[in-house]
Amino acid sequence: AASISQLHLARRRDGRWVVVKVKYPGIAEAVRSDISLLRFVAPFLKGLLNIGNAKEVLEELQRLILAECDFSREADHQDTFARVFADDPEIVIPAVHRDLSTSGLLTMDYVQGERFAAFAARADRAAKNRAATVITRMAVTSIHRHCAFNADPHPGNYLFLPGGRVCFLDFGFTKRWSREFINLSKTQSLAALNGDLETFGRTCRALGYTSDNPAFNYTELLTLLREGTYGTWLEDKPFVFSRDFVRRELAAMGDFARRCGPFRFSPDHIPLHRVYWGHHSLFADLEAEVNIHRELVPLLKIPV
Repeated sequence: AASISQLHLARRRDGRWVVVKVKYPGIAEAVRSDISLLRFVAPFLKGLLNIGNAKEVLEELQRLILAECDFSREADHQDTFARVFADDPEIVIPAVHRDLSTSGLLTMDYVQGERFAAFAARADRAAKNRAATVITRMAVTSIHRHCAFNADPHPGNYLFLPGGRVCFLDFGFTKRWSREFINLSKTQSLAALNGDLETFGRTCRALGYTSDNPAFNYTELLTLLREGTYGTWLEDKPFVFSRDFVRRELAAMGDFARRCGPFRFSPDHIPLHRVYWGHHSLFADLEAEVNIHRELVPLLKIPV
């Protein structure tokens, strides 16, 4: 079972094994109903989390979650990612069987692999580091070269295969960005890398990161990111992930929001934040060491 569907193992008439993802009846209507209730708590979110544009954030979440209920769209996303990573021997994406797929049914190749918990318990340090590097490469390449990502870094969405390969599952929660947005995000990240406060502040404002609170300033935001989320890739060396780091990262961001909010941020960045925190938690559970700098920074320097 998944959040909006059930998964079944099946076999085609020609003998090929497949996985059939079946959408729960009425799930889209249920999701719409749940999201409509969230609109009533937008003021509460603004007060609790100090999110200045909670309404816009919830609207973007609504759009992404409802899109996840359309398996035809998910099949398109899965085909796209399979195509762009076809030449990467370590990234595996199951092929979609279009003749057995609809808006409520998605059929794909069956891939046999090790689940996250089993892999985390069994694998040695080198294997964990290699897997985390593959997951990182898939994410940063998708975002910074192809302007899209399946932003659902849930442990259940990975299978670990022999030879250091990783199979990626579930392309329903996929975000596509404009080239202009990704290029602006790259400029912001490079400014943070170089400690260029003027460019960092200018691009943050263009991306929608603002606050009416007099206590807010971009110097403190830059420091927060360099010491936390961005600190994982600023240097060309492996970063050691741990649960303590994730706790400190989230605590620092919460403290910043309380002091400098209500803080507005770009709803288009929601999937990126989800990727950051999701991957950091995954890598912490693996106690992985990953040189994200080497995977990410070359892509930041090339406009899309």
